Amino acid sequence: MNRRHDPTPTDDAGSLSAIVVGGTLSLLATAAAIVVFARPPEPVVTVPIGEFGSHGDGLAELRIFPSPPPEAGADRIWGGVILTDGRVASGYLRWNDREASWADLLPATAPGGRALAGVRFGHLTRLERRGADGAMAVFKDGRSRLLTPGGRVARALPGGGAPTVTVENGLGETSTYEWREIDRIHFSQDSREVAPVAERIHGTVTVANGRTFSGYVLWNGQEGVLSDRAGDEIPGDGGSVPFADVVEIRRSAPDRVAIEGRDGARLERTVEALRVGLGEITVADPALGSVAVPWSEFRSLRLGPADVPTDYHAFDGGRDLVGTVRTKDGRTFRGRVAWDADERRTTSSLDGMDGRIRYSVEFGLIRSIESHRQGARVTLRDGRRLYLAGTNDVNWANRGIRVEDPSGPVVISWRSFERLDFNEIDAPPGG
Repeated sequence: MNRRHDPTPTDDAGSLSAIVVGGTLSLLATAAAIVVFARPPEPVVTVPIGEFGSHGDGLAELRIFPSPPPEAGADRIWGGVILTDGRVASGYLRWNDREASWADLLPATAPGGRALAGVRFGHLTRLERRGADGAMAVFKDGRSRLLTPGGRVARALPGGGAPTVTVENGLGETSTYEWREIDRIHFSQDSREVAPVAERIHGTVTVANGRTFSGYVLWNGQEGVLSDRAGDEIPGDGGSVPFADVVEIRRSAPDRVAIEGRDGARLERTVEALRVGLGEITVADPALGSVAVPWSEFRSLRLGPADVPTDYHAFDGGRDLVGTVRTKDGRTFRGRVAWDADERRTTSSLDGMDGRIRYSVEFGLIRSIESHRQGARVTLRDGRRLYLAGTNDVNWANRGIRVEDPSGPVVISWRSFERLDFNEIDAPPGG
C-alpha cells in the first residue's frame, strides 16, 4: 500500500482503430473527387458524400494531416476519448490540465482509500469509467485494476472532485470533458497524426542537498507544456513568460525566484504564501518514477529537451515482482513477491519521504530494498541510491513481505526483514 502513516495515502482499442481507419477508407472509396494538398495551408478537404446521402450541402470534411516528425510529440499522451453519447475525440491528451506525458503518474487512489495508488500512463491501453469517480485501468498485458481517479488523490487535484480530460486535435483545437461525460479512453502512439502545438516541459531539477532529477516537469504542480507560462501563478508585478522561452528558473532568495529567458532577459518575482500542495515541482523521472519537490527544497530548474523521448513503447505494462528476500537471522526465500502484502507488479510504486521530498518509485526500476535506520535504502537499476521513510511502505507499519518460495508461501514481518534483491530484468526505462 502507499498510504501515508501517522505517527508516522483490446478489443475496444482495435475497434476504435477500425472505426477511424474504416471510416476514412470508406470516404476515399466513395468520394467522386478528392483534393489533397502536399503541404495544406489548413488540413481540411471537402468531398462529396455520394452514396452516403445528403448531409446539409451534401459535403463532408476529410481532414488530412502531414505525418509528424518521428520524435515530435512521441512522449506526449495520445489517444481516443469515447464519450457516453458515442462521439469520439482523438488527439494529445492532458489529464486535469496537468499530466501530459507517458512517464507521468496517473493520480488515483485505491477504491475507498486515501493511498496514492497510481500508475504511469505508458503502461495502460485504456481506462474505462466506473461510476461517478471510478476507473478500470487495463494494462498492456491484459490485466486490469480498479482505481479511483477522483476524490482524494494525495493532493493531486487542487480543487478536489472528479477529473477532466483535455483533447488537442490535429488542428491544435482543444476540448475538455468532465469524467461523467466519458465512457472510456484508449491509449496509443502509432496513430499520432500531427506534432503537438507545444511539447512537454523537460529539464533537470536541483534540490537543497544537491541531488538532481531529470525528466518531465510539472511546475507548481500545474504547468506541464511549453505553452504554459512561468511566473503567472506567483503574486506580484513583473508578468510571466512562456516556458518555451525559459532557460532556467532558480531560487534567488528565500522568498524570490529568478526566471532567465532565452533572450537573456531576467524576470525576478517575489513568492508569497503558495498554497500547500500547489507549490510543488513534480518530476516524472523515467528511470525512477515520480518525485514531488516542495518549494522549501527547490533550488533550480534547468530546461532542455530529453536526449531520447520516453515514448509509449518504453513501457511494458508490468510483470510480477520476483526476487530474493533475506531476513535478519540469515534465512533466504526466493520467488514471487508481494510488498506490504499487496503490491505484486512492477508497475506499482514504493512510496516514501526523504525529508520533505515525496517519492513514488516504480518497483520495476528498483534493484534492491534494504532495511535502514527508521526506513529503507533503495537502490535503483541505474545505480542511484535513495533513503526513504515516513510511510507504511518503508517503516514498521508495513504489513509484511510475502514470498512464494518453492517450500511454500511465507510472510516476513518488517521487524525481521533485512533485504530484498529483485531479479535482473532486461527492461527499458519505464518498464
